[in-house]
Amino acid sequence: MRIFALQFLIFNTMNKLYSSTFVGVIAGFAAPILPYIGLATTLVIIDAISAYRLGRRLRRRGLPVDPRLSSLKLSRVTATVTRIFAGFMLAGVLEKLGLGQYFGYMNPVSAFAGFVCFRQVVSILENESCATDSTWAATARKYLADKTGRHVGDTSQYKDK
Repeated sequence: MRIFALQFLIFNTMNKLYSSTFVGVIAGFAAPILPYIGLATTLVIIDAISAYRLGRRLRRRGLPVDPRLSSLKLSRVTATVTRIFAGFMLAGVLEKLGLGQYFGYMNPVSAFAGFVCFRQVVSILENESCATDSTWAATARKYLADKTGRHVGDTSQYKDK
């Protein structure tokens, strides 16, 4: 019985050692990337909220829009966050393996974070400028895409309103 207890103790200790080593390696790899992932995730959530607000504003104007949250819309947000996480992990691998030197003096993780943040900020501005009558929105509509069509479909009959 004592031999069994000793074998179990050694086996249990080795499992703890291997699992803590694995978790430590993953944490050491992900720690430098976490602030970038947090910023990108925050911007994706703000973009989803601004799209929801755009749907509500269009609904108040009488356009046939369903502003409610659906599983399809939530799965799009989840897929976007997952792709961003995968991109950050790939950029982190490029940086850890030393392949970032082929990008010049640019850090791959920072470059990817800049791309993602720029894309999300433009999307937020598109959402906020579509159903607003202020002067900054009118100027922004000259340069940004109209996202009303994404919520309504064909918007040619609603352009005069």
